[in-house]
Order: sequence, then structure tokens, then C-alpha cells
Amino acid sequence: MSKVACFRGYGRSGPQHVVLSKILHFEEYSSNRDSGTNIYFSDGSELLVGEHPSAVAKAIEGDTERKGD
Repeated sequence: MSKVACFRGYGRSGPQHVVLSKILHFEEYSSNRDSGTNIYFSDGSELLVGEHPSAVAKAIEGDTERKGD
């Protein structure tokens, strides 16, 4: 079974659940006063979440206990 992490949604979005094994890479996103992380997946899709890149890195490294707000 694939590991799934729950990240806070960007802006007014609700929690976003991500299959960690599908992540190719991620990068910090910033616009005006808002920041988050763009996550890019193996199928070519991408997702903007309201978490700092360090939170995404921790989830990938195995700290999946984090719950979305």
C-alpha cells in the first residue's frame, strides 16, 4: 500500500491528500504574501499546497504523522 500524506490546502482549499511515491519533485511557491509548495507528479500533474517545502520533505522522508489543518 502506498503512503499518503495530508497537506494543508493553499488559500481557501481544503486538505490535500498526496500519494508520496508519485512525487517527482517539489519547489517553493510564493505570490504576494502567500507561500506554499508546488508538487509535481509522475503523471505530469501538479498540485499547490499551503505547506512549506520542509514539511513536504519531512513527509517524503517518512514523517507522515502530520495531519492537514
